[in-house]
Amino acid sequence: MRPIAVVVFALGLVGPAAPQDAPATGVIKGRAVLKGELPKMKKIPMGEKQAECHGEGKRYETEVVNAANRGIKNVFVRVKAGLPARKRDVPKETVTVTQKECTYVPRVAGLMIGQTFAVTNQDGADVTHNIKSSHFNWMQSDKIRRHETTFAEKEEPLRVGCEIHGWMVCWVWVLDHPYFAVTDADGAWTLPALPPGEYEIAAWQETYGEFAVHKIKVAAGETKEIDLVYERK
Repeated sequence: MRPIAVVVFALGLVGPAAPQDAPATGVIKGRAVLKGELPKMKKIPMGEKQAECHGEGKRYETEVVNAANRGIKNVFVRVKAGLPARKRDVPKETVTVTQKECTYVPRVAGLMIGQTFAVTNQDGADVTHNIKSSHFNWMQSDKIRRHETTFAEKEEPLRVGCEIHGWMVCWVWVLDHPYFAVTDADGAWTLPALPPGEYEIAAWQETYGEFAVHKIKVAAGETKEIDLVYERK
């Protein structure tokens, strides 16, 4: 009997479910790390909207750093250069950003050109949101609680905000490939498995901008780990 080959893919967060280049046998992963003074998260000034947003004591998420291991959350990590030029299939999965207690979840998301992007409202029927970017301007309340669209070109990144709740912001990256990830609460990230080759890996954070670019070579069956470090001076 012929043996059955099993391939396990390393998935990025908030993005396509699987890589589409073959052979996909190299893995690049690591952590985004802060070097220097830890940031102090400030309270969101919700004013009269605090009650409807369940916002007592809620903090800005512009910089989220794990004090225990200095890992940076919400960093967008992507392959910036080195991928072979080819057309890639657009994932069928919808990438969704949810409005919950007057914040966007997730704060940072990624998808491919042509992939469906949706924004939904999980707040109460009496909470109205105005979702605005350079591509759309949507109102959501008790009657309309979901909008969706697609993008025809790259966005690196697109800022999405709410004009009713001015602190609400999220960042959407639209790429022509699926090789990206968003860091978790420990700053950890893993790119989808890549064809063997040499790549340029870049990290971006909404306060720091593009703060780390590394060139790294990965071979078939190899796993490479790198730290993406932001140094606060």
